[in-house]
Amino acid sequence: MIVSNSHPYRKEITYLLSQSMIQMSSAQIQAWMKTIYDPDNMFCMIQDDRVAACIQVRHSILVYQGKKAAACQILLAAVHPDYRRRKYFSQLLDVVLEQAQYNELFTICCTDFPKLFTNRGFQPVSHTRTCWTSLEGFSKGEPDNVVPYTEAIDLYPFYAKFMSYFDGSILYDRETLQRILSYYTLNNHKIVVLMDRQDKVRGYAIYRHAESTIHIEILMYLNSNALYDLLHYLSKKTRSVSFVITDQERLEHIVNVDYPREKSTILARINDPKLFTRWVNKKTNNAQMAYERLKRPDWNHL
Repeated sequence: MIVSNSHPYRKEITYLLSQSMIQMSSAQIQAWMKTIYDPDNMFCMIQDDRVAACIQVRHSILVYQGKKAAACQILLAAVHPDYRRRKYFSQLLDVVLEQAQYNELFTICCTDFPKLFTNRGFQPVSHTRTCWTSLEGFSKGEPDNVVPYTEAIDLYPFYAKFMSYFDGSILYDRETLQRILSYYTLNNHKIVVLMDRQDKVRGYAIYRHAESTIHIEILMYLNSNALYDLLHYLSKKTRSVSFVITDQERLEHIVNVDYPREKSTILARINDPKLFTRWVNKKTNNAQMAYERLKRPDWNHL
């Protein structure tokens, strides 16, 4: 049985994640449940009176060539190990896409398992990469311009400005951005804000310490000076950092990076190609064709 919300199943969802999401610690799961979990937008497969699988979506806005369209984001999918190879994920995905067909123009996701989606009309439109840079002897920038984030600092105006430089991308509202920041805070990540000399926000970074390096999960900045400030600040804490960036970001033009490695695939699906063709006034068969027309890069790995 498939249900379209998970209100009665909070404890079961927590248990399912603990059994199926081996990359998430117990603390990460608790932080996710407190900040990102949305029972109204979680589809569940109920089998043997338990939650055997789930998919959570978020209803968002995607900006395409200056226009805003309703979009469905697939945030999380999980299948209990005891119920794998029974096509429960596929059945849930079909229900998600059927609903999106009537409500959203796009469906988008970022995943390490693109083959699970490509047979449902999704196409790869971008990738994220992990790369590393050494901070030994790094002296560019002014580390005093980097300050710890507090809720008194309003990051949303900067976030909206940063996203205006991209296309084909999800644009979060203020509440969603705050939930994401809260998730990382609860998950023991550090959030620092990159300021200029007039105390205006020029960027922010979300990172965690991992063994002998610092791993930057989210990095947004308006210019190279803000990035130099951040790296000088972090050089006092570690000898190297890793970044998650899209394959369209050119970080190597600013700093030396080593061993770029593909991490995840960003997939998009146009739920109604005929409607999309009318919307952009140009025949479009699929998402890959739509994204090839963009003159600016996308930024969808938040």
